[in-house]
Amino acid sequence: MKKPHIEYPRKWDYKLFGTNEGNLRKAVVEVMGANKYELALSRKSSGGKYVSLHLETEVYSEDERNKIYTSLSNHKAVIRII
Repeated sequence: MKKPHIEYPRKWDYKLFGTNEGNLRKAVVEVMGANKYELALSRKSSGGKYVSLHLETEVYSEDERNKIYTSLSNHKAVIRII
């Protein structure tokens, strides 16, 4: 399967899932550093056990996009990222 061509720079979205909103927000601050981004609560589970956040940022290359994804997915506060 051929890899799609993505034009950079462009806005990119990540959806983060975890068990604690505050810890997820701290993870984003740690990974994103001084980069500009928007972060918003996406959803909380009905039982309150899980939370998801929507992260939007400008990425300038595939390497940068993948680095953000990998760093967030390896963070202990993040259960899943899409």
